[in-house]
Amino acid sequence: MMKKRHIFIISLGVCFIFLLGKIENICSEENETIKLKEWPIYLSVSDLFKDIERPPVQFYHGKHADALKQKGCNVCHPVDQEENLVYTYPKVRDKKSKKSLMNSYHDDCIGCHKKLAKEGKKTGPVTCGECHVRENTEKAREEAPWPDAGFDYYLHHVHADAAGGDCGVCHHTGDMTSCRDCHGEKEGGDVLSFRKAAHLSCIKCHREYEAGPSSCKGCHAAPKRTVAELTNIPCPDIGQPEKTLISIKDAKMKGVPFDHKSHQGYTRSCRSCHHNTMNSCKTCHTLKGSDEGGKVTLASAYHERSSERSCVGCHNSKKSATLCAGCHHLMKGGPAAETACLVCHSGALEETSHLSTLGAPDDLLPENLPKVIKIDILENKYLPADFPHYKHIKKLTDISNKDKLARYFHSNKMTVCLGCHHYSPVEAKKPIPPCITCHTAKMEPKKNLPTLSTAYHRQCLECHKKMETGPANCTGCHAEKSAKKAEIR
Repeated sequence: MMKKRHIFIISLGVCFIFLLGKIENICSEENETIKLKEWPIYLSVSDLFKDIERPPVQFYHGKHADALKQKGCNVCHPVDQEENLVYTYPKVRDKKSKKSLMNSYHDDCIGCHKKLAKEGKKTGPVTCGECHVRENTEKAREEAPWPDAGFDYYLHHVHADAAGGDCGVCHHTGDMTSCRDCHGEKEGGDVLSFRKAAHLSCIKCHREYEAGPSSCKGCHAAPKRTVAELTNIPCPDIGQPEKTLISIKDAKMKGVPFDHKSHQGYTRSCRSCHHNTMNSCKTCHTLKGSDEGGKVTLASAYHERSSERSCVGCHNSKKSATLCAGCHHLMKGGPAAETACLVCHSGALEETSHLSTLGAPDDLLPENLPKVIKIDILENKYLPADFPHYKHIKKLTDISNKDKLARYFHSNKMTVCLGCHHYSPVEAKKPIPPCITCHTAKMEPKKNLPTLSTAYHRQCLECHKKMETGPANCTGCHAEKSAKKAEIR
């Protein structure tokens, strides 16, 4: 009996290990599918001709490249006089008319599919409706072909190292600037579009030296490194100044001191800010806006709150971080404009190194203010809440003093007090008007201000949720009286 029991336990263990292995395989296959997801390219001749009768074709380049890998890219793509692959399609592209261009696609696509079908091989569709699906029209408008290939500091460093420090291998003009400085969205005379130039240069080099990816997903679906992972990777040196004073002729504000080297450490690539070229912002964005800058004025380029490429927009996005959101989530307008502007527009280059340090709570709070304050506004239903006021000031002060961005902008040493006492005048060691001065203790709010109860709960509970700390329910701060009575009995 004991022997049979041992055999059963061993068998059960083997089955468990086998099942665990199967689960791991399934999970890894699912992760691989997600990781290698391919974005389609929508083929149409609508960019050259209007009134196209059929919807665009959803084409998966990676799937075709994998299937034809042994035959090579020149099965579909032509080569130039120097035997370099030209990434246009079809090989014979007759653009004389809408019909001739359509036939160019059909000859290559359907012709290949029919040929493989005759050979008894797995292949693609050969009828109109199988390729030209009606839903593709809407999808083509909404979906981008592939995510950006993102050339971060790490990839730049790897390529510079592989080239032995010879930047001219890629930067063929001799200027150490972005490829986009010359190559734009569209063709221009002898200058290729950036898309075409990048594919010609990058894929050709990767194939020639058998290094690096040569498929769509190899570049466009590659994992994105975080800023933290790029901390010790050297940034490209194209002669940019470590510090500079951003000043504009005829501007009404003083210049802004800018620590360029410091900001590089918070980005994944130069394009985080320089989205098209490595030129300064004012080259494309003028005071009144220009075609080169997409009609975006210089003021908007620097101050647009909705853009993470603008100074103000990027700084605002940092406010949503867990440690900052507690105070900033309710400060919609931010600090007063007259003081906020002058924090940056100082006109002095040496201000880039100016960082403030908030004082200790003992230097900020009035002498007779208790470290724990009782809040008893709801005492008819709940016991008073013991609010550790001193502890909160200490924690928020420490958070601010450890953050470089906060230290630059929190020039007022009473900043942490303003997070809660948002309308009251605050001064070190001076009493601050209590919340009930503005917020009524009655059930009905007065004017546009919430009641005292609402103000407390909105401020306290929302802060806890945003900072992912502290209690987030009623009894986390104050117990119900009925529960306390039951406990005494």
